[in-house]
Amino acid sequence: MSKVRRAAIKSNQEQSARKQSPGQDKGQKGSEREKAPGGRPWGLLAVSAGAFLLAVAVYALRLDRVVGSTYVDDAYYVMLAKALATGQGYMLLNTPSPGIVPIYPPVFPALLSVAFRISPQFPNNLWLLKSVSIVAMLGAGFLTWVYFRRERGTTAVLALGVAVATVLNPGIVGLVTTSVMSEPVFLFFLMLTLFLIERGVRLSKGKESSEEPLRLL
Repeated sequence: MSKVRRAAIKSNQEQSARKQSPGQDKGQKGSEREKAPGGRPWGLLAVSAGAFLLAVAVYALRLDRVVGSTYVDDAYYVMLAKALATGQGYMLLNTPSPGIVPIYPPVFPALLSVAFRISPQFPNNLWLLKSVSIVAMLGAGFLTWVYFRRERGTTAVLALGVAVATVLNPGIVGLVTTSVMSEPVFLFFLMLTLFLIERGVRLSKGKESSEEPLRLL
């Protein structure tokens, strides 16, 4: 067999091997891009970290020492949290008749009571009470990112934009920094429920494996 024919046979075998495993080449190239210092995931991580720091800075700069002036419910939440933290039970402390059960759900006051246990002096602990809503909003923003990236299949940039727009919404920022309301905590649990429901539906249909890692970038 001539050298030319041997070279042609070897070239045909190499081409056949590349056609049979195109996914391996793509996977190797993708992993190389992810490991590269200047790759896109690293840039998205940097932008995500910057967006997180921006949100924390905005909430910290807008934070005030006001509660109960604009809304009535937040004053009740604070009193209920103090009652739980001091062991007086879930009742209103400002009524002439003891033992009156409030109409508010107990989850948010229970979370606020942790702040009273850490720092019982009011209003010195007001920033700690409001930090519960701030943390809830940051968590809701993260869940929004995961939901749109994972369940809706949007790009990482678009999912990050929606999450940032949710967290830095002027109405939400004003609500969180000037009152102690339960809406941010409710939004967090709402996004968590939405994500878990759609995730469960997709897994039940067999569209993805439960062992598949959560891809955010």
